[in-house]
Amino acid sequence: MRRLPPAKAAVAAGILGNSIFGLSFLFSKIALAHMAPLPFLSLRFLVAFLFMTLLLLLRVFSIDWKKPGKWKLLALGLFQPVLYFPLESYGILYTNASFSAVMIALVPITSMIYGALFLQEFPSRRQVCAASLSILGIVLLSLEQESAGAIRPLGIVILLGAVLAATGFNVLSKETGRQFTAFERTYGMFFLGSAVFTAAAAGTEGGFAYLRAALETPDVLLSVAYLGIISSVVAFLCLNYANQHLPLARAASFANLATVLPVLAGVLILHEPFSPMMVPAALLVLAGIWGVQKKEV
Repeated sequence: MRRLPPAKAAVAAGILGNSIFGLSFLFSKIALAHMAPLPFLSLRFLVAFLFMTLLLLLRVFSIDWKKPGKWKLLALGLFQPVLYFPLESYGILYTNASFSAVMIALVPITSMIYGALFLQEFPSRRQVCAASLSILGIVLLSLEQESAGAIRPLGIVILLGAVLAATGFNVLSKETGRQFTAFERTYGMFFLGSAVFTAAAAGTEGGFAYLRAALETPDVLLSVAYLGIISSVVAFLCLNYANQHLPLARAASFANLATVLPVLAGVLILHEPFSPMMVPAALLVLAGIWGVQKKEV
């Protein structure tokens, strides 16, 4: 079978990784109906780390332990998942899902700014306009969703922190991609994530009792299998690969797929209310992504 060039493979990886993230909302919703957020995050990233360790033992992948600068991988893990996931969760708690979606949709724009400042990757005017088009689509989608709860200033600040964490991850993933493979970067991320979230969960009421409770709940097992293996290992391998081989603006633009797909999945799978406005809004998002990816003439 003919292998795709790195740039085309990176585009495919960006689409696949963010599509997986989009569907992860459904499984997170199932798991969080049975567990608190910290034990859930602990279980998710423990499964991810152990699965990647198994791949190492089976020699499916390998790690060059002699490479210098491995502290950069811990920094990568600090941005994503250690900072991003709690900030996103508590941001939604203090605002609402619709407002949060709009805030997180700013990540491609902030990634463009960071890329220009720190990596000298300057986006074209067309790419900036196209990314803004995607944000408009996200805003329209969010307006069509039912908003619940007041938007508190604290929630806005927390969500800004989530945006900066996601942007920091994109930039550092691109930078460390010159030295470390996608597997090495993802393994370092999940080592730190599993350690931090498990330590935090152990300090909650009940300690490690959540592990036994999870094993006794089929819905949680199914959700953790998807979120720990597919949505963590596969998706983040894809993202780290895309960040390595694409300009930051192009790699980050796929993130808005993760906002559109939960809406479509909610309508098609959970039979949530459908509005005709969802169609042009989703098309705006996709058109914006295409505009960022399209080569200059």
